[in-house]
Amino acid sequence: MVELLPEGKRSLRDYYLASSVEEAIAYLSAHSGEAQIIGGGTKMMPMMQRHQALATRIVDVSRISALKRVRVQDNYLVIGGAVTYAHILKKDLIATHMPVLLDIAQLVSGSPLRREATLAGSIVHARGNSEGAITLIALGAEAEIANLTGAQWMPIRALFVRPGVSRVNSSAEIVTAVRIPLLEARQAAAMARRSPEEGNCYSSLISAVALGLKDDDSLDWLSMAVGAPTHVPRAWNLRELANGNGETDADLRESVVETVSSHLRNGSSGDATSDRAQISAIVLKAYERALRRARTGSSAHINSAP
Repeated sequence: MVELLPEGKRSLRDYYLASSVEEAIAYLSAHSGEAQIIGGGTKMMPMMQRHQALATRIVDVSRISALKRVRVQDNYLVIGGAVTYAHILKKDLIATHMPVLLDIAQLVSGSPLRREATLAGSIVHARGNSEGAITLIALGAEAEIANLTGAQWMPIRALFVRPGVSRVNSSAEIVTAVRIPLLEARQAAAMARRSPEEGNCYSSLISAVALGLKDDDSLDWLSMAVGAPTHVPRAWNLRELANGNGETDADLRESVVETVSSHLRNGSSGDATSDRAQISAIVLKAYERALRRARTGSSAHINSAP
């Protein structure tokens, strides 16, 4: 498939379109160190065009039907590894059970990218400021990783080694699915981000919140995740955020802002990511959106997600 690369930069030796997970893994094993998995190819193909990719053989798993399924199973919403953001926008199960994912899909700029980019890709690429990955971490989601020895579910938050480096080895492993615990009545999730700078499609700060309310409208549980380009995504639960001072909503909000600000100051280069006012605006926006959804039981996604 030489037309994938410009003339004079053809380092690609083979393009293999797998029809099953087992077939893809067998190909990876047969060409160990030379082959790499792609789903949408949103990161790999540009690298190949720039002659920067190390792999000389690519295994396309985007046509594997088992990886394109969305289903509810054992109190989880299970999303196949080849489900694109364009598919997410069309899936009624996702709109019903996890509308926050529609918010994220709407943010993926341009219909061509939506048709190619996947939630699984956001895990493998390990960007510290991936809207999809940050939201999945807040939701306590797991990824199913398959290789020659079988498959296992792992917490997504544990797959980030450092920005841009994932524990998933795409030259030997495949993210076959993502599973997210289903939210019940008076539980919800939301995401907010700082609008990307002009000419940049990535945000410098992302926050996602999942929470549940008691009958008296007080918080039952809360999970917040934050991501920035130079940081590994970090998540906190209600006990960690309240810090012993969360007797009122105002106390909790102050503690949330201080906790996230302190985390982002470590290793910060002094850009907008470390600005306390910006941090407060983003993390509290995600918190308030999740509260509103939990209180109203709304299944509509929020068009103003940036």
